Amino acid sequence: MTRVCGEGIVRRACHAIAALVWGLASGIVGGARALPQSALPPIVVRTYDAADIPAEYQQPALLAAAAILDRAGISVRWIRCDPDGFTAECKKPLDTYELAVRLLKLRERPSKSARPLGEANVDVVRRTGSLATVYANRVRWFADASGVDFSTVLGRAIAHEIGHLLMGTTMHPATGLMRGVWAPKEVAGEHWVFADRDALALREGWRLRADLAHSTS
Repeated sequence: MTRVCGEGIVRRACHAIAALVWGLASGIVGGARALPQSALPPIVVRTYDAADIPAEYQQPALLAAAAILDRAGISVRWIRCDPDGFTAECKKPLDTYELAVRLLKLRERPSKSARPLGEANVDVVRRTGSLATVYANRVRWFADASGVDFSTVLGRAIAHEIGHLLMGTTMHPATGLMRGVWAPKEVAGEHWVFADRDALALREGWRLRADLAHSTS
């Protein structure tokens, strides 16, 4: 589905990330020597914050997302990229083992109607993706309606979208973190983790990327 970029700093961030990921998906095909599970490196995830989320909220969210991924057998290294001060790592094209997550704030009013908290750009044919977006304002409204800490819900949303990228699918199971519908009354609790089958698919998806990166290094 085609998505339209926003305006101002959001638009610039959208175009910048689009340039970074252009053509990357076509590289994750074909066979490569398999690495043992113990040799798999951490996945590198860049976060591009165009929503101006304060550090006291963003850092706990990344820790929450990392904990969820770690429980599924995936370690992660975050690279935080602020719009007003990109480092060299933030400006270079994404490598095979890297993902990008945009944090955006849409110009809209709170609504009780169901709206996605994020989206992942996935090539369902090649079963791969490198760019995901999380809408911080929707996460905030959902967290307030649920009575759950904003950083906790933000971390879960980030982990959910990373799950789509690594598994290379837009499908949603009925249970676990990857479920398609999050009801406010269900968000409390510690059961928001990847289901066993999803965790396995997550590791296999990461293995494919790591194998490709290893074979071309």
